Amino acid sequence: MRVQGPLPDGSDPAQYELLLYRGEDRFGAMGLSGGSNRLAQENGKREWIDTIDMSHAVTLKHVLKFKKDLHSDEDDLSFLRRFSLAVLHTITEGSRRLDDMCVIIFTSQAALNEIGISPSDQALLPGGDTPILAELFIPGRPDGPRPDTAGR
Repeated sequence: MRVQGPLPDGSDPAQYELLLYRGEDRFGAMGLSGGSNRLAQENGKREWIDTIDMSHAVTLKHVLKFKKDLHSDEDDLSFLRRFSLAVLHTITEGSRRLDDMCVIIFTSQAALNEIGISPSDQALLPGGDTPILAELFIPGRPDGPRPDTAGR
């Protein structure tokens, strides 16, 4: 759930609060901060690019605590990537807009190093110096509202 709208200065750093459930039982909660969002235009096509910042080791450690709570036997990087993709699906569920949208969760090499992800494993992630944990593209819909007129 997005809990913050644009600030008085016009910037729009989204804040998300997530409640985590396994079946009917809530087992966790966390907040995530949005990074930049921007509008890209190419060949007359508009695409909103939104980001979510998981570039701090404390955030990644918090997510990995959920891995233990769920008794997952996945390696840490796989769990982080799967969790990140689930977050993207959750926050974009029901999105309807005229323009295409791409949402990206990024992290940092320093945060991955601090939680013990090897440089060779980090090299498998797209994004280079700003590793991408998950990316989700949602095509625009002809009947969707424009974000600048109907909210995001």
